[in-house]
Amino acid sequence: MTLDDTDVHARLSQRDRFAPPAGFRFRVLGTLDAEGPEGPIALGGPKQRIVLALLLMRANEVVTPESLIDDVWGDEPPDAARNTLQSYVSRLRGAFGADRVSTRSGGYRMRIERDELDATRFEDLVRDAREADGHPDRVSSILRDALALWRGPAFADLATEPALAGEIARLEELRMTATEERISADLELGLHAEVVGDSVVGELGSRPRRAAVAVADVRRLEEQRPSSARTALLVPAVLLGALALLIAAAAISWYS
Repeated sequence: MTLDDTDVHARLSQRDRFAPPAGFRFRVLGTLDAEGPEGPIALGGPKQRIVLALLLMRANEVVTPESLIDDVWGDEPPDAARNTLQSYVSRLRGAFGADRVSTRSGGYRMRIERDELDATRFEDLVRDAREADGHPDRVSSILRDALALWRGPAFADLATEPALAGEIARLEELRMTATEERISADLELGLHAEVVGDSVVGELGSRPRRAAVAVADVRRLEEQRPSSARTALLVPAVLLGALALLIAAAAISWYS
């Protein structure tokens, strides 16, 4: 769906992309952390942090103790796993309040608003950018805001946890897709030098196949230009050369 400038502006005005929520903030686009009205909140040790991460992944749903035990301890949970899990949930309830972390029939529930979790804010901004298709300046601006929410790899301090692997992969794929879409918008705006100096090198350097897609995008855009414009504009040629070197270097590292 394509929106005109008025519709896009109205949509973006409904949600301030820059203002953090007034209550709690939960961040998973980087290391797992949380803040409340009074500042950062201590999240406890590794296992308790995993429990919080799993509840955030399934926010506003009831998660069974059996599911959490299996995800936290795997195939060989300790005999006291259920009691230990109850202790973790109790501590999280103390940190965030009984209205946030509750015991329901059949399990536990973490209640949050969409704007309180950076991952859902990121997804909402990516959706907004796609609805602004046809307006590359807006697409680029929105996706810059979305990508700025990332402080590092998703769940960076819990990256080796098998239970989080699927969600980490999903978020990282969406991040890379958003980066590619921002690159395409920047190229449409003629920001070739910025693409070489920022997005491609910073985000695509470890993925030569992705970088190859960026090269193809540049070539496609250049083929659409009048021949006189292609002759006058030398920056894209420099871009293609830089990207070619990037792909070669990344491929050597990738496959060695």
